[in-house]
Amino acid sequence: MTRQRRPPRRQGVIYGPVRPAEPSIGAGILGRLFGAGVIVGAFVLLGAGAYAILGRAPASTLSPSPTAAAASPSPTATPTLAPTLPPTPSLAPTATATLPPAPSPSGTFALEVRQGPGAITFGTRFNADTLRITDPHTSFPPTGRFVWSAQLTEAAGAPQLTIRLNAFDPATGIETLVSETIDQVDNQQSVIFLRRPLMQRLVDAPGIYVVRYLRDDLLLAEGYFRVTEPAPTD
Repeated sequence: MTRQRRPPRRQGVIYGPVRPAEPSIGAGILGRLFGAGVIVGAFVLLGAGAYAILGRAPASTLSPSPTAAAASPSPTATPTLAPTLPPTPSLAPTATATLPPAPSPSGTFALEVRQGPGAITFGTRFNADTLRITDPHTSFPPTGRFVWSAQLTEAAGAPQLTIRLNAFDPATGIETLVSETIDQVDNQQSVIFLRRPLMQRLVDAPGIYVVRYLRDDLLLAEGYFRVTEPAPTD
């Protein structure tokens, strides 16, 4: 009988029972992941099959998508154009002085008192409130009081008015300029103007004279008066 010889024991080393080899950690993890993937794949396949069977609607139940019909434009009536006429030119109103008739040159020429719009009234006294003559007449001596009140046909409408004094010859109808002055207008809405000139400075000879108020070339008022011969002295 043959005996097996045991290897000699080394001093200090403890020998125990032999243990089986432990499985690898990495191999376990891979196995678990593979198993989970298989399960997930199975569920995906089952879901896809169920959708293919239950989710697809029959072809007969599908309604065609509505197609928008192109709206045809409504017929538009062709407008009938009326002939275009040129605008009628509008004429600006022209201010016309409404004046009493002037004395006509004749052998029997006589002056008359004038009052109202467009007239100049002469006298020696006046109303300070209304600026109107209270004793209107037409003949005056070459010296003494002399007043006139001019009532224009419309408001002065300017800061200045022209006062023109002419000598008038009734036999020929000729007028000769004696003086021309500028009257300053304080209120352009005024229509009545009063003046008290000195007769001896206004004219230098007996005769018939005419006074006119003008704005530029527009006649606004006029009036005639006579200067008599000086009274004889003893």
